[in-house]
Amino acid sequence: MISSRRLRLWRSLILLCFAALAFNRSASAQNGQDPEAVFIVRHAEKDTVRNDPGLTRVGTERAERLAEMLSSSAIQAIYTSQYARTRLTALPLAGRLNIEPTAVSVTSQDTRPHVDALIAAIRKHHPRKRVLIVSHSNIIHRIVAGFGGDGVEEISEHDYGNLFALVFQPNGKPTLLKLRF
Repeated sequence: MISSRRLRLWRSLILLCFAALAFNRSASAQNGQDPEAVFIVRHAEKDTVRNDPGLTRVGTERAERLAEMLSSSAIQAIYTSQYARTRLTALPLAGRLNIEPTAVSVTSQDTRPHVDALIAAIRKHHPRKRVLIVSHSNIIHRIVAGFGGDGVEEISEHDYGNLFALVFQPNGKPTLLKLRF
């Protein structure tokens, strides 16, 4: 379990990074289509006994930590897939912020239409906003790349602790922050 002191440190670090990046931004130069920032996480630890599994106890605790970390980050929209594990990971933060998550359907055969639809929806409905995406290990690297970020590989099936933050710059190229929680 993460200590409250360490959690406050992470929250402060995230807010400090956004404050420093925002200070260097020029609103008139920003691409009106891009959000201000996108936070991307994999769903928390899933139960393995069902077809559309929920979260384990550890996964529920991780979802609560995520909510604590991001509750003061001014997130204005949350996106998930249609699967219970993504919705349940987003639920604690959505409840704190009084946001109804938007589900964008994904199929296991071809994730490209999902990624394209997700990015298009965010650019259309949330320009210059802060957005959380809760997704899957085999899709996150494609979401990051779709927004113009690089340096993220497909996540291992057993890795649940990544938090990626894309902060969009005036030149259109986002800055990628890679964190663990």
